[in-house]
Amino acid sequence: MKHEVEIIPYPSFEDVFVKETNRLAKFVFLPLASIKIKNDETIGNRTLHLISIWDTGDYKKEYFGSYRTDVNEISFEIVGEKLNYKDPIQFPCIENLEKAYNIILEDFETQKDNYLNDLSYDTQSSKMERGGKLILEQIPNFGNFEAKFYFERITSALLSNYRFQKYGVVNSLFNDNSVYAHQISEGKYSSQNLKDFDFNQIGKVNLIDNLLLKPDFIQSDETPENSVFIGQVYEWHYISSSSTNTYLFLDLKNNKQIQIFQWD
Repeated sequence: MKHEVEIIPYPSFEDVFVKETNRLAKFVFLPLASIKIKNDETIGNRTLHLISIWDTGDYKKEYFGSYRTDVNEISFEIVGEKLNYKDPIQFPCIENLEKAYNIILEDFETQKDNYLNDLSYDTQSSKMERGGKLILEQIPNFGNFEAKFYFERITSALLSNYRFQKYGVVNSLFNDNSVYAHQISEGKYSSQNLKDFDFNQIGKVNLIDNLLLKPDFIQSDETPENSVFIGQVYEWHYISSSSTNTYLFLDLKNNKQIQIFQWD
């Protein structure tokens, strides 16, 4: 029997992680897609999840443990159809993320249609500047770079999900970027003809690359030992301004999923 695959973009945190998960994990782990596989001859019936990770690039020793072993690798324990992460939730700005997340969430509800209607490249910087100030007004010690970065990251994920619900495509961007449109449409849209289309309806529809095939590493081969490759994503398709390529593997012996990160 041929395997069946269902892909769910932007699943909720609660649908991905077990209820025992540290509540702070919600503000550093952003689920991009759930992959439900049935009747595969190698892995049987499995549900796995691609997760984007909040980080500023300021890596410190305390950020790592037995689940996050390095900058470019993280694993999650598989519990039924959900995940568990047992390392301490020690990430950059962790003491401020919950409050900042709620500020962004509230702001997005009032701004979401403005984001869809104003796709000018020239206004993106001012949007991020406004968002950073919004956070810093209530959390002065957050850091200027970190505030704008976190605002863009969370708002982009919310916007992408909102756009997917309305138009059925994955498109993370705040502006009508012709490079993005050209890339995900394999040349269908260029800067010349983009103006004739609604950019909100231009997006990725084949949501996972190389699904159950072979990874296409942009750097060296980092396949974890004794693992099965599931699929990969370029996070820029799901979250704006991310240059992370994420590769998902299944460790059958230890019942965990492993993500490898490589950067452009």
